[in-house]
Amino acid sequence: MLFAEELRKQQEDVVQSVNFWLTIGLLMAILLGGAAVLAVTERWRKRQAKSTREGFGGLSLYREMYEDGELDEEEYRAIRDRLAAELKGRPPAPVPVKGGGEASGASPDGPPVPPPEPPAKAPPIS
Repeated sequence: MLFAEELRKQQEDVVQSVNFWLTIGLLMAILLGGAAVLAVTERWRKRQAKSTREGFGGLSLYREMYEDGELDEEEYRAIRDRLAAELKGRPPAPVPVKGGGEASGASPDGPPVPPPEPPAKAPPIS
């Protein structure tokens, strides 16, 4: 009987100690922090998946415009490359603008500069 009373007294002392409550509070804070990290991560993952789906939807819209003749091949390729870069997380390349200005190859000091020629294809290996 003496042992049971002593054990109960020790348990009461533990529950009433400051260290016990600090430990319980710390564990609760860790659990709540972990839940917050999981919630933020899940939200970020869903936002990434949504932007990926929207990127592919936008590409199909531009593809239809290209097939209908509203965009020429150069414009479609520029848009496609920009969307692909966005989906891969890279900054998009500047889209060439038709008309005047530096984007069309015009130099502010003189006549327009022709675009560079594509590299020559290597002959097939026999």
